[in-house]
Amino acid sequence: MNAEHDAVTTEDLLAEFHVFQPYLCDLDQRKAVLDRLRTECPVGYSQALGGYWVITGYTDQQRVFRDGAVFSSEIIIMPPLDIRESFISVPIMMDGREHKEFRAVLLGAFTPRRVQALEPELRTYARQQAAEFAATDGPYDFLNGFATKITAFGFLRVMGFPAADLDLLVEFKDWLVHHQFALDEAVRERFRTVEAPQFTRYITDHVEMRRDPATAPDDLLTTIVHSQVFGRPVTLDEIFRMLGTLIGGGLDTTRSS
Repeated sequence: MNAEHDAVTTEDLLAEFHVFQPYLCDLDQRKAVLDRLRTECPVGYSQALGGYWVITGYTDQQRVFRDGAVFSSEIIIMPPLDIRESFISVPIMMDGREHKEFRAVLLGAFTPRRVQALEPELRTYARQQAAEFAATDGPYDFLNGFATKITAFGFLRVMGFPAADLDLLVEFKDWLVHHQFALDEAVRERFRTVEAPQFTRYITDHVEMRRDPATAPDDLLTTIVHSQVFGRPVTLDEIFRMLGTLIGGGLDTTRSS
């Protein structure tokens, strides 16, 4: 921790703490600040971004994650934007039985049989991308040249979307993960009026192609389209929100990892 932070009390440090602070981009700074909070105030309240609780201790974090009766998942990002109706909400912004019902739909879709059937194709594609990487003379954009392509191709094959739509799905990912939660109201408005309708039209077309079980392909989207929650079929709106979550996790979180 630098001298500037050494001179600040733990209470003051916590009061303005949030993950977007520029000094946290420095890994050493981040570790020092989190170690200090974890030691001196593992559970505290930050007044930044509208105010929220900061929990840095492992044991306390595990209790939060496991105790759904006390701690809700309805707000999952800061600042606390009104995102309960966002495209990234099912099932990660649900609690209790509601969460279990929708989570079961997604877990049931990722069967070993389906994944094993895709393994040869995914390995072939990965080897092709790795060969291009190895043959590169000079700088190589690993994030966009390899990580993005590998995760996007795998996601397309699991979902059953055309391989030709790879770039379009990556664009959808940016809209869903970044634009709909942007601090800039103009960016959020463009998402609501321009980008979200494009996303819903695309998904609606693919859903309608899978309504007839006799002609529907054997893929994850077909499983979702014909699934049930609480004894009823899932709605088109719920499908949008499940796919938003899958796109965010499958194309953004996996790529970043």
